[in-house]
Amino acid sequence: MNIRTTRTTFTLLVCSFLMATPAIAQDAQIDPATVLAQTAKMTVTYEDLQAEMARIPEKDRLEFLMNRNRLATVVENILINKTLAAEARERKLDAAPAIQAEIRNQVDKVLAKYRGQDVQKNAPKINLEPKARELYLTKPEGLTSPAQYEVWHVLVDLKGRTRAEALARISEVRQKLISGEPPEDLVRAYSDDISKRNNKGNLGYLKLSSFDPAFAEATKKLKVGEISGVVESQFGFHVLKLLGMVPERKFSYEEAKPFLLREAEHIYQQAVWDAHVVNIREDASLKVNTDALEKIRPKMPELPPLPSTPRK
Repeated sequence: MNIRTTRTTFTLLVCSFLMATPAIAQDAQIDPATVLAQTAKMTVTYEDLQAEMARIPEKDRLEFLMNRNRLATVVENILINKTLAAEARERKLDAAPAIQAEIRNQVDKVLAKYRGQDVQKNAPKINLEPKARELYLTKPEGLTSPAQYEVWHVLVDLKGRTRAEALARISEVRQKLISGEPPEDLVRAYSDDISKRNNKGNLGYLKLSSFDPAFAEATKKLKVGEISGVVESQFGFHVLKLLGMVPERKFSYEEAKPFLLREAEHIYQQAVWDAHVVNIREDASLKVNTDALEKIRPKMPELPPLPSTPRK
């Protein structure tokens, strides 16, 4: 059995296990000792997985857990690493001073990370509202609700048609729409949009960023009730009609307050942590062995002087 086949087999086994035990991805109360994978020599538990997940930013963890293949790959890697580590201990590799120093270094990094979280979590409580109000006035990013457009359209694509045929068909749609034919009938008879059965051509209220760039550009030029010319997008040719529009608006302070307070808290906690690190750097008892550091630096060999060029 080759490596690729073995990897695929492992992934399938773990995926089938995860499908049979959905609580692993959903139940926060699961026993940390729950076995996720094992061999005759090694076991991977939910606690091992949680330790590995601590390396993943919290905002990305839900997406990670939803992906069975990624989850299976991580469990596989934990199993491999634990097995290799056990083999290293059997061979007493961990007794080597250089390896012990590297292990201590990694332990220090993990503890430093959690000490940072601890310092920020336990920062003295202050009134964050003045900072939140300052952010509302000076940092408008994310504090506006973008304009939204309710658009009706017919799409004619180029599947099985020449460009000229598609243009002729969409032009016919536009003329019939201008003449007053019911939009629903035109959608039913002409549109190649796969969503037409559900929305009858009405895309609902969406931000311009949700549209194809050419579609968005045509949309923002329309007034409510207006019909566009023929618009070409990556999907084909369209005729649009703007049914409604909600202008962009800035959230009031009270609406944005929960977000602003979280941002103010983050800024304050980061400042507390930065000050804590500065205190360590500026410790009056700090001594640096500059002579030893200079000896550690590799020395470049001295190059012979360049021969002088005789003047003409």
